[in-house]
Amino acid sequence: MKRIYTCTPYSLPANDEFFSRDAGLICMQLRELGAESRSVMPLPFHDDDTRRDDVIRVSPEQLEDASWWQEQHLDGVVLYSRALPCFLKVAKAIRAAGIFMMMHVGPFSSETGGQKCSLPGRLWSRLKNFPLNILRAANMRCADVITTSPPVLKKLATHPLFGTEIADKCFPMPTPVDSLFAYDGTEKEDLVVVVTHRDDDPDSLQMMMKTLEALYTNEQPARTEIYGPGTEFFLRWHESLPESVSARLSLCGDIPHECLAHAFNRARVCVCTSAGEEAHLASCEALCCGCSLVVPHRPVALDTVMWYAEQCGRVSAADTPASLAFALTEELSDRREGKRNPAASAARWQPLFHINPILKQIFNL
Repeated sequence: MKRIYTCTPYSLPANDEFFSRDAGLICMQLRELGAESRSVMPLPFHDDDTRRDDVIRVSPEQLEDASWWQEQHLDGVVLYSRALPCFLKVAKAIRAAGIFMMMHVGPFSSETGGQKCSLPGRLWSRLKNFPLNILRAANMRCADVITTSPPVLKKLATHPLFGTEIADKCFPMPTPVDSLFAYDGTEKEDLVVVVTHRDDDPDSLQMMMKTLEALYTNEQPARTEIYGPGTEFFLRWHESLPESVSARLSLCGDIPHECLAHAFNRARVCVCTSAGEEAHLASCEALCCGCSLVVPHRPVALDTVMWYAEQCGRVSAADTPASLAFALTEELSDRREGKRNPAASAARWQPLFHINPILKQIFNL
């Protein structure tokens, strides 16, 4: 049995939420493929470490020590460091230990001058972030394999500090998605799904609420289901809406992943109003279930998520609730008219997000 650990070099709670996404999900998927896997994270322990047996917590100094990694007798490590400069010592230690390493790298929108701005703006961005990119390139040279999104891969290949040396190591995988998120042939309903998180900032929530208010002002026939933590703030907002609007909005609270997958299978569209996301997991899950995606025009904060929507959905013309509501109305209209095929769409996205086939190929499982 191969021993392949994942490493998140910053301390997070070792709970069910951690093991449902990112490095935690990869750890669980490696186990499904027959490997021995645990997640390595630095101390301290957290009060809500409900799955301590699945985690190895060590000091930050040990993570940067090649001899500690050698003592683990591993066949591979998945380093979920995003190639951040502060974790370069961890990457170097794993490489010095002679362990095969897969590194996950997030978006490089502002760092690589990829945002849609003027030429002087892009040149200034590159100059300002030159030292940062030198360290990121050093991180990526430590890896044997890099997973990242297709738009990031394209930027790496053309950027002078990264180039084909690093791009040739890359597998297109923006973020891992559990394989239970897959289109099952359910007939699509006239339904919009929104997923919120506990750490969503107030501006993101306000954008979402004002967009939905604008959507239903025009007597939109679709219904909306909002999933995520139910707060008193949301309840007050819902109660303040006219009955004609509130009747079409359901606050569904936190639900198990199986239930969320069923919601995405029923829905036509998922909406993301985040103020900033590397990949926005809910959007990726929705795409795998045959939904299309509607997002606001935020070329720096939502660079990769906008790329998803440009392939399957819509990006609003402006970063305003009215513009986002218009884009949502247009996308719903297209879906009603059958201009998108849910099964074909899901079949396109699943190979990009479902991590098992990628892990099989990378680690020969």
